[in-house]
Amino acid sequence: MSFFLSALGLMMVFEGIPYFCFPQKVKSFAEKLPEIPDGTLRVIGFFLMMIEFFRFTVMSKPMHTGLAGIASDR
Repeated sequence: MSFFLSALGLMMVFEGIPYFCFPQKVKSFAEKLPEIPDGTLRVIGFFLMMIEFFRFTVMSKPMHTGLAGIASDR
């Protein structure tokens, strides 16, 4: 549960950055949003979810650099 709350908090920080740094651009984008077809938004959303899912699964696995093997060969 603690991991979930930490991830949610981090997501909220990243979501808030554009509103804090570029409020006028966010308003401009929000006005143009209804013009984008629903299918396009769904495709963009799907690919963003898949990219993040694969990034999370790859980054959450322990990585072995192999440096210990190189050092012991000498």
